[in-house]
Amino acid sequence: MENYNNLDRYSNILEAFELSIELTATLKAEYRKTARLLAEALAKNRQFRTPEAIDAFDFENLDDRKKKFDSLSEFESSQAEYDMAESHYSNALQDLAELIKHKILESAEDARVFACIAVVTHFTEKRKINISLIIGMIARFLELKFLPSLRMDSREVEMRQLAELAHHHIYELEFEIVPGGSNNVQIYSRTLSSPEDRANFELLPLSKICRLDYPHISSGQWAIMQTANHCLIRIFKNTH
Repeated sequence: MENYNNLDRYSNILEAFELSIELTATLKAEYRKTARLLAEALAKNRQFRTPEAIDAFDFENLDDRKKKFDSLSEFESSQAEYDMAESHYSNALQDLAELIKHKILESAEDARVFACIAVVTHFTEKRKINISLIIGMIARFLELKFLPSLRMDSREVEMRQLAELAHHHIYELEFEIVPGGSNNVQIYSRTLSSPEDRANFELLPLSKICRLDYPHISSGQWAIMQTANHCLIRIFKNTH
């Protein structure tokens, strides 16, 4: 991802060519992927299953299908038998993931749920989180009894603070929902309309989990930016 200095430099390049492109800060929440991670965790570890979860889902059926699938070898069983067992288990796991996603989406108002999952999504993509941390974060932040409130990790404090700030700044900074989202993935965005706006945004902790880019730039405009940027680098090297 481009850093802030590079983005500002590209903005100047665009202005030099009389091209006007909006720099946008975006936040993304992967509801489906998060629910899938949680479903896999509950399928593998019975200690993650709360009484509320057990009442709401047929884990006995899931366990039976998992046991059947795990007992088969892709090389020793017939392909049809293996594929059927895999399909049966995958379908049960998907049902659990859909239930978890529904529970998450219904646990609080939309912006708060989004803020929580956006933070989880960021840390997951950066591979800076484990499943116990994900479970504890979501269970406590959204007060979701479907998931267990595991022992709080020190990193969860940082995540909860970021989620609270994200929830606050979505309103304060007037982030808007990007059209085309769904219950699987949702994106909020905000245009950074001036260098001052960008500089002020960079000071916020929220900037740690936002992506900055030019969402509406054409391939031709991007080529101009890249070519001009390479020229600037060469000029800088030749003069220093």
